[in-house]
Amino acid sequence: MCPTCMSMHSIKPDTGMNVCLGTSQLHSIHHPVDTSVVCPPDTIHVDWVTVSGGTIEDLENAFSHDYKGEQRPMRIFISAGLNDLVRGASRHKLAERFLHLKHVVDAQNRCHPWVKNELVIATVLNPPKLVWFADNGPPP
Repeated sequence: MCPTCMSMHSIKPDTGMNVCLGTSQLHSIHHPVDTSVVCPPDTIHVDWVTVSGGTIEDLENAFSHDYKGEQRPMRIFISAGLNDLVRGASRHKLAERFLHLKHVVDAQNRCHPWVKNELVIATVLNPPKLVWFADNGPPP
């Protein structure tokens, strides 16, 4: 039985793959520490690749390692960036790292040229302490 969608299915679905890349916010989402919190199974199969405390570069390395040469097209969702900001990355550096990850994802298309990978990037809400820039005006 699949641990994320709680159903029996082929190890290699014909429809391609759903991959979620995440850092601390999504790490162990299906196994919350607080037992009163219930996270229901996914309604479709999703491969969860998370790195607690990780950066965008860490997720890129994990993706490259886990999916190098993958023959099936992928729909990839990434939620990351906060740990990069905590470590001092600028918003420009963040954009640069996301673009590099996109190039890595696009390079995988050579393994399945008939259907391209899809990438969706979602950053979490970042605290103003980490993302207040001079062009935002005076700090709140």
